[in-house]
Amino acid sequence: MKPNEPISQSECFIVNRYAASELAGGLLIGKMARKVKDSYLRTQLAWHCAEETRHALIWYKLMDELGIPSIEIHDSNKEDYFSYVQDKVENIIDFLACVHVYELRVPFHFGVHLKWTKNSKIQTVLMQLIKEEDSHLSWIRDFLYKEKKNGNNGVSISLKKFADIENITYYKDLERLEKIGNDAKELVKNIRLDLAKFERERENELSQLE
Repeated sequence: MKPNEPISQSECFIVNRYAASELAGGLLIGKMARKVKDSYLRTQLAWHCAEETRHALIWYKLMDELGIPSIEIHDSNKEDYFSYVQDKVENIIDFLACVHVYELRVPFHFGVHLKWTKNSKIQTVLMQLIKEEDSHLSWIRDFLYKEKKNGNNGVSISLKKFADIENITYYKDLERLEKIGNDAKELVKNIRLDLAKFERERENELSQLE
């Protein structure tokens, strides 16, 4: 690592969380791919599973390159979004809405981190993953739109339910993030500055599917 590209203990922990989250998300999507009967959905979910686990691998390889220790991260208190929503997903529309509202947050969050980090290698990975979120979002958006157009009123209900849950869990996560170090507090401060704008944009995005 170059002397002018520092990485703090807080950022090391945050990067570990990103890797663990990508891996956990991929496994969750993969489990759903095994359950669904529809061949199109199985194919798309299998692809999406592979994408999330590939993103986890990108983070883990970066950690090795930067000498960031890899730590076990588990949501033992069941406070993270995907732990919290598991007993609230009742059907495939719920599941897709659940994934979609979460992934709408990712480019925003990574974008703030991109401006905050002083490490160019982390910046490069963040830029890559932000760009790659487009395809994750587009296929689910298109599927839900078609379902809604075909009269499935459950789409609107599911999107509203999981958007509300995602907001609650994200704000709680920011509170936990603030406690890990002063530089993490700075990141959270930057996130909060842009939250209102993001939430308006996401509300507008979701309204087009309702």
